[in-house]
Amino acid sequence: MSDQADFIQNPQAYLLRDMLKGDVEKVADIHLRSFPGFFLSFLGPSFLKQFYSIMVESRYGIALVICHRSEAVGFACGSDYISGFYRDLIKKRWLKLSLASVPAIMRKPSAALRLLRATITKPKAGAAKKAVGELSSIAVHPDWEAKGLGRALLTGFMEKMKSRGSTELILATDRDNNDRVNAFYVQSGFALTGTYKTPEGRWINEYAIKL
Repeated sequence: MSDQADFIQNPQAYLLRDMLKGDVEKVADIHLRSFPGFFLSFLGPSFLKQFYSIMVESRYGIALVICHRSEAVGFACGSDYISGFYRDLIKKRWLKLSLASVPAIMRKPSAALRLLRATITKPKAGAAKKAVGELSSIAVHPDWEAKGLGRALLTGFMEKMKSRGSTELILATDRDNNDRVNAFYVQSGFALTGTYKTPEGRWINEYAIKL
């Protein structure tokens, strides 16, 4: 997520647009390369394809890709209404998501509880926050880092969120061993609003910015 000048110097070489269903497989691949060892990556490519498909399909989902010569090299996604998005996820994709997660759960049965907990707590967390949007994930393919594409994606995502009526954007990211990412958000104008420990023992920083 470095902010070197390639995008600024050559913006015509890139296209920032809405994510399409045809982008989902590439987006899942970028996610796996960018977040090795994270829970969603552990659940596998099939799960990720289902998750990003509902990002495209849900009326509450906001998903962008940045492309070079028509190939997606980065993405940003989230929701302008957290509860509504997760209701759509459960209603439209829960069975497919469950089936896609079976291989991972067979390797680590405790993953089932973590997945169930996420689907229960997320809708409740956003129930009263219709004007608050959430950035769920943002990533640039490792081969395309240090070109300012992360900054372009974040700026485009914030503009899209604001156009949908959101007045605030929130996100969460790891506190420890994650200095570059935390600095990226602070430099982008986000304020640290809280820190908490997950049941799995990870410390998470919460950030927010007014739109």
